[in-house]
Amino acid sequence: MDDPSRESAASILLMSYLDDQVTKLKHHASRVREDEPDAVHKMRIAIRRLRAALATYRKLLDPDVVAHLRRELNWLAGASGAARDAQVMRERLTALVAAEPAELVIGPVPERLDSRLTADLAAGRREVLDALDSERQVRLVDALDALVADPPLTPRASKPAHQVLPRLVAKAGKRLAQAVEVAAAVEGRERDVALHEVRKCAKRLRYAAEVTTTIRPTQADELAHAVQDLQRTLGDHHDSAVARHLLLELAAEAIRRGESDLTYLHLHAVELGKAAESERQFLQAWDDMPKV
Repeated sequence: MDDPSRESAASILLMSYLDDQVTKLKHHASRVREDEPDAVHKMRIAIRRLRAALATYRKLLDPDVVAHLRRELNWLAGASGAARDAQVMRERLTALVAAEPAELVIGPVPERLDSRLTADLAAGRREVLDALDSERQVRLVDALDALVADPPLTPRASKPAHQVLPRLVAKAGKRLAQAVEVAAAVEGRERDVALHEVRKCAKRLRYAAEVTTTIRPTQADELAHAVQDLQRTLGDHHDSAVARHLLLELAAEAIRRGESDLTYLHLHAVELGKAAESERQFLQAWDDMPKV
């Protein structure tokens, strides 16, 4: 594949990026099978980058091919999500309990958490391995290899990158701004869901900007770093929402067992505070966002 440059066709920059991410996806999928640390997370990042690039730059490729690949990558992301969530929750909630004074940890809370999250992690690992060993995964990898080897480009893809790509990044920026407006208009559980959508739009914008690094390195780097700050705060907000849901489940289970639910409810309140702080940090990061 040709080396990309500012004067290259838009397709050169896009396909270079996609080629790199397909290679990383296959590499980290192999690491997942070996149960290497952080392999699921790294594989999911490659999946997200592929999905974001295909979504943002979909008009440069055959729409049927793009729709199929986005659908299949979404399936693989879903199949690997439980394993990643369990890893994150184990780290987060273990630290949360360890930070509490001993007198506030009432009943076998550490043991219950460990038992639940160990089971969740095992189930998630089975799910992701089943997906990676499936015929559907083989077909997905074949389709990705075919995309890179012989990309089904549209006429627009042959235009100069500096004329095409920044406009599509700007559209991704507009999509993010609209998602922020929606989130600002709702409260409670709806706000959690809306902020998660903002996070997804932020990821799309960040990865879209990465494709343009060759043609506008300073702007692309500044934008990617600013959006990464949004992702970090919203990622913590989302993790808090998942943790709160799990803590309420464990509280209900404790009552059924005849155990105290007070610690779980206290930790739930602690997580509410963490979520509020994450949202405050997000709003500050949003105020500091550069113009797309």
